[in-house]
Amino acid sequence: MLLNLVSNAIKYSREGGAVALQAGSADNQPPWTTVLDSGAGLTAEQIARLFKPFERLGQEAGAVEGTGLGRALSARLVQAVGGRIDVSSEVGRGSLFTLSWQDAGNATGGGPPTTARC
Repeated sequence: MLLNLVSNAIKYSREGGAVALQAGSADNQPPWTTVLDSGAGLTAEQIARLFKPFERLGQEAGAVEGTGLGRALSARLVQAVGGRIDVSSEVGRGSLFTLSWQDAGNATGGGPPTTARC
């Protein structure tokens, strides 16, 4: 799941761009990992379609290869183990993906604040 997010961050970042990872946890919050990229960013409409199978967000004819399954499979795997993927993005600046893992006794979620989730 993390490998898919990192791979996408690298593939979709601009030339000379950057990808950063951060991980942590806080009291009474599940652990989280973030992947931040300096790619083109996503619109709200693209974020709404982001985790749908075979969705390439208009990149079908682009130079980046892929089937559009990685994000959908990662989202389902994260949910299957009691976690979630949150996404926030700004067009022209990049995107932030956060994986957070639920504790068995913590059903409220946590991690850094974000704007959308799968």
